[in-house]
Amino acid sequence: MIRWGRQARWPWRALGVAACIAPEIAQAQAAASPQSGPFSVTPGLQVETAAFLQGNSWFGQSQANIGAVSKNWTETVLTPSVDWRYPLDDGSSVYGRLSAIGAATDGVDAGGSNANSPQISAFEIEDSYVGWRSGSLFADTLGTDAVDITIGRLKYQLGSGFLFWKESNNGASRAANGIAPRKAARLAADAKLSSHGWTVETVYLKFNDRPSTHTQLAGTTIYYSGSAWGLVGFGVYKVLTSNYPNRAGMTVLNLRGDIHPIPQLRGLDLTGEYVREQNGDLLATGAGFLGIGYAFSSLPFAPYVDYRRATFRGNSPNTTQSEAYDPFSLGISNWGSLLVGKYVLSNSNQRANSLRLVLQPLNRLKLTTQVYRISLDQPLVPTGVRDFADEVDLVAEWAATQRLTLSVTGAVARPRAAALEITGGDHTWSYVVLDARWAY
Repeated sequence: MIRWGRQARWPWRALGVAACIAPEIAQAQAAASPQSGPFSVTPGLQVETAAFLQGNSWFGQSQANIGAVSKNWTETVLTPSVDWRYPLDDGSSVYGRLSAIGAATDGVDAGGSNANSPQISAFEIEDSYVGWRSGSLFADTLGTDAVDITIGRLKYQLGSGFLFWKESNNGASRAANGIAPRKAARLAADAKLSSHGWTVETVYLKFNDRPSTHTQLAGTTIYYSGSAWGLVGFGVYKVLTSNYPNRAGMTVLNLRGDIHPIPQLRGLDLTGEYVREQNGDLLATGAGFLGIGYAFSSLPFAPYVDYRRATFRGNSPNTTQSEAYDPFSLGISNWGSLLVGKYVLSNSNQRANSLRLVLQPLNRLKLTTQVYRISLDQPLVPTGVRDFADEVDLVAEWAATQRLTLSVTGAVARPRAAALEITGGDHTWSYVVLDARWAY
């Protein structure tokens, strides 16, 4: 049962502060508008606050698994930012962004990242980059904005985020493990050439994780995107340095697609992605997913239904090399379930079948229901059991105003044999998140 306590109260003060300074931001935006010259500056602010309410965390055994009892906790995140752009005479432009994240957590989060410091806050630069975009410079040959080069602290996201969603981490001394706002790399360089539907992108990433794994990698991806058929792409990456086990020297191959194969059935969507990780005799593993969905856009509430099967390989005890998949920077876009996928198995040694239904009863209201059957890729030894848990996630998101978004998320996870053996818990885990996000 979820118990409402002191930590479940909303930290509304953050939203109050945001509302008080909104007029000043509006005045700053007006003063920095490009009407007074070619150089434009746009300040901004995002505030997000959330209350996380739990019952039977870790199936009733949070103390045994994360070293503390995790019940209810709250998080608040403030992200001030400044975006700027300077058009050049040749039609191109120079641009950049500077942002910071201030985060606070009150209570032990479900991952136990702050088990030793239940009340914690942190402030850190997030984005700090400059870039050059070609604009109309090559419009006659390659197209508008065909070349885009960026360097600095920035996030690199690839497609659905199955391989790359973030190059930073959250929680522990950085706070906000649930909201997870930090995504930018400590240093990144991204060069992109796009023309007539084709894109070639080369990237260098130095991860901003804490404690640092000193992971650096570089790679190239090429993909084709068209309105008629969708997207297909292929990428190859090389890990240059890392002190994370089996990661230094790793080669990563990525194949992905999101296509609409039948012109007469525009609502049909086929998605898939495969990642291969190889590091000599140390590691050979992979992960991937296949999904099929359909958008019934002509029906009331515009329902969208999809089924997805995802597999993240686990280590086999019968071989000398490792087969444990390294999820790198896979994020919380829509990967992994809210409880088991994020806090327990962390998208390794996992198989997940999911069925999702998305409804839009109002223009500003979206309802999502997702059901998971989760099992282990490599069974437990010596019992051989694989079945881990069943989970149901429910999300209601309401755009209350142009700037304020409110959401309610609920999840329940019922342990099966493997979860009982690994965590020692046999209770149903319940989880509710009340979230408010305000952006200016």
